[in-house]
Amino acid sequence: MLVLYDNPVSGNCHKVRLILGMLGIQYERRELSVIDHSDRLEVLGGLSPTLNVPTVVLDDGRPLAESNAILWYFADGTEYLPEDRASTSSRCRRCAPGWRGSKPTRGSCRWIPSAIASGRAERCIPR
Repeated sequence: MLVLYDNPVSGNCHKVRLILGMLGIQYERRELSVIDHSDRLEVLGGLSPTLNVPTVVLDDGRPLAESNAILWYFADGTEYLPEDRASTSSRCRRCAPGWRGSKPTRGSCRWIPSAIASGRAERCIPR
């Protein structure tokens, strides 16, 4: 069965859960903390070069890392990835690293209240 290394407050993980759900793909969910990375090398080493969630391990053991690459993999050949070049180009532009730079992300909007409520936010502020 497909395995998703995930965190419920991550917007990037949420996107992957959405595409898997929309496509009716069954998966096993393994939750990792977005705060405590002490086990990341042990858990994701060899699966994700950045040791980030989301990371997917396919049924055949091949890993997929980075949310947009995962989305592209599962959407390819479905209604969720357009076939015409202009639409594909627009979607590709949104996958580029700088695209989100000027706007807050859904992930930060979901994460910040959770971190504040639990007292974890202070540990994340650089000093």
